[in-house]
Amino acid sequence: MKIRFGKSEKGGAYEEMKRLSQTNREYMHQFELIQSRLQVELPYLPESHYITPFVSGLREDIKHLVLAKHPTDLLDAFEQAKHMEIALDYYA
Repeated sequence: MKIRFGKSEKGGAYEEMKRLSQTNREYMHQFELIQSRLQVELPYLPESHYITPFVSGLREDIKHLVLAKHPTDLLDAFEQAKHMEIALDYYA
């Protein structure tokens, strides 16, 4: 339990979330894992608080396109990012 939900050596799940960036296709999965740990550390944090760190960690070519869509919740941000990634990778 401590390994999965305990604080990391570098400031806990929140700091880990802020450092996370999209370098591969596992970004959303990694973000969700950190989010689940953060919900244990800070259970009253509203879901809307997760949108900014998620979008900030996206690839530069996707980040601004997702922000332009004004995601209303984290699921909306995930879906927008996935659509943008598919479209950009298809036309690349």
